[in-house]
Amino acid sequence: MVPSLNELMRVNGRVIASEGSEVWVTVEECYIHCGKALIRSDFWSHTPDNHDRHAPERFAEHCRFIGLATCDPHAHADLSPKGDPAGLMVQLDHASLRFADRPGNRRTDSFRNIVDQPRVAAALVVPGSFHLMIVRGTARITDELAEREKFSVNDKVPELVTVVTDISIDRRESQALARANAWPAASAPPGLNAGRIAAGHLKLSKGVGAKLAGLAMSVPGLVEREMAKDYKKNLY
Repeated sequence: MVPSLNELMRVNGRVIASEGSEVWVTVEECYIHCGKALIRSDFWSHTPDNHDRHAPERFAEHCRFIGLATCDPHAHADLSPKGDPAGLMVQLDHASLRFADRPGNRRTDSFRNIVDQPRVAAALVVPGSFHLMIVRGTARITDELAEREKFSVNDKVPELVTVVTDISIDRRESQALARANAWPAASAPPGLNAGRIAAGHLKLSKGVGAKLAGLAMSVPGLVEREMAKDYKKNLY
């Protein structure tokens, strides 16, 4: 994450060494993730609020952002960002956690991993707070209408909902969030443009389709305009 920038950079790889507080990772995949999760959660607009909401249900009610960690049978892990307004991000009861699948990069890493290996973990974040709630359990994906309608926004019903059962909950104060000093958010660095980064990345991709798309995206301002249009039209 970069303060005030809605797009994220997702980096996947494998740890090859560690020493003290340093870890070396070989990068196997790196790409720009669309900004919809941070836009829906209104992530950067909050002011510091470090109240510890002791009841897990109350924390879940205020949650606006989660990082969903999944893993396939070969120990390849993935961390997927998800964001929604408070009250719509997650639903928590004494035995389960639920959240909707919203439009994003159209990647299916989490779904594939859950089908193959359903144990997951999710870090629940209340923007502005340095406290986290970690939920672990066994996930399944459902398209049941009754489940999906619970997460309807502006008459738009998500196509899928993830249900995590047999959950365990761990509450903690995150020193990483405190050190990041994310709220109130600083201005994004000048000249850092996610659209141009995405276009440059695509130009490096192999294949005729990627090359043609890269040429089209090289038109000045085109990527930025298309991203803004997509964020407005396909947020839910």
